[in-house]
Amino acid sequence: MNVGNDYTYDVNGNMTKDLDKGINNITCNHLNLPTRVTIGGKNIDYTYDAGGVKLSKTVSGVATQYAGNYVYENGVLQFFNHPEGYVSPKNASNISQGFKYVYQYKDHLGNVRLSYTDNNNDGVITPSTEIIEESNYYPFGLKHKGYNNVVNSLGNSTAQKFGYNGKELNEELGLEWHDFGARNYDAALGRWMNLDPLAEQMRRHSPYNYAFNNPLRFIDPDGMAPEDIIIWYRDENDKAQKFVFNGNNGDKAPDNKFVQQVLGAACDNINNGEGKKFQALAENSDVKVSVAETEDNSMFSSAQNAIFWNPRKLTFSFSVMAISYRNLHRKRLYKSHLQWRVV
Repeated sequence: MNVGNDYTYDVNGNMTKDLDKGINNITCNHLNLPTRVTIGGKNIDYTYDAGGVKLSKTVSGVATQYAGNYVYENGVLQFFNHPEGYVSPKNASNISQGFKYVYQYKDHLGNVRLSYTDNNNDGVITPSTEIIEESNYYPFGLKHKGYNNVVNSLGNSTAQKFGYNGKELNEELGLEWHDFGARNYDAALGRWMNLDPLAEQMRRHSPYNYAFNNPLRFIDPDGMAPEDIIIWYRDENDKAQKFVFNGNNGDKAPDNKFVQQVLGAACDNINNGEGKKFQALAENSDVKVSVAETEDNSMFSSAQNAIFWNPRKLTFSFSVMAISYRNLHRKRLYKSHLQWRVV
C-alpha cells in the first residue's frame, strides 16, 4: 500500500519528483523547461536558446545536439528529417559515402506508423528486409509491445525515437517522456509534467490534460494548445498541406488560392457580426466544424457538423457559420480544431 506522494511540484506547477519512475529531482529554468533530470544518481541535462528551443541533451556522456531539422550526437550528424521521412548518412563517421533515405507513413494524428527504405534501389519494398519499423500506439501514446516493432538495422536508432505525434521519445534512464517543444509529455500518465504556457486561456480544463482527454480526435502540436483552425489545401505538387489559423496570423498564410479565398472572405465580413463569430471560433473555439469545398450552393449539415462552401459563387455565408456555431455549442462539444478540407 502506497501511503506517500509519488509526485511533487514546484510553486509554478512543474513536476519536481516522480518517485514511481525513480526521478529524484527535476530542475526547471525561467521558461518552466527542464534543465536537469536526476534519476538514480545520474543526470539528463538540457540546454535551450533564449526562446526555449532545445539545443542539446546530454546523458551518460552522449550529447545530442539539435539544429533545426538536423540532429547530431557528439558533433556527428545522425539524420535530418523532411515531410516524407528522414535522411541519414550511410556511415556517420564518413558522410562522403553517401546517404540513405527512409520514408515514413503517418496517420491522421501525425503518428509515425511505418518506416521503410528501398535499400537496393530496385523500386520495390521487400517487407522482410526493407521494413524498418511498424509502430502501433494506445490512444494516449504508449506503444504496443511484443510484435512488429523491432527496429531494422537499416534505420537510424536516433531518428526512430520520433514516433508518437512525430515527437521525440526521451527514453534514457527510463525517463520515457515525449518532447513536444513547449512541454514534456508522459504517455503512461496521459499528462504533461510541466506548466501549460497558455493555462490562463483555457481555464475550464486542467493545465496538465493532454488533448482534452480525447487524443483520438485532438492533437497538440507543441504542448501549447490544440490547433484551432486547420485550412487544408494542395500545393503546386498536388500534396496535401495545412495552414493553422488562430485568428490573427493571416499575414503568414501561404500563397494558395483556396487558403486566400477562405481568409479573404473572413476579412471581408469581419465587421458584420457573423464575421466576428468566425474570428471568435478561430481564437477560442469550443466546437469542431469541418469545412469542405463544394460545387453547389453553400450549406450547413447538422448531421455531419460540416459547412460546405463554394468560393466561386457567393461570398462566404457567415450565417451558415453562425448556425453551425450555435448548433454545436448546444451540444457542448469540447474545444477542438476546425478542419478545412478541399474535396
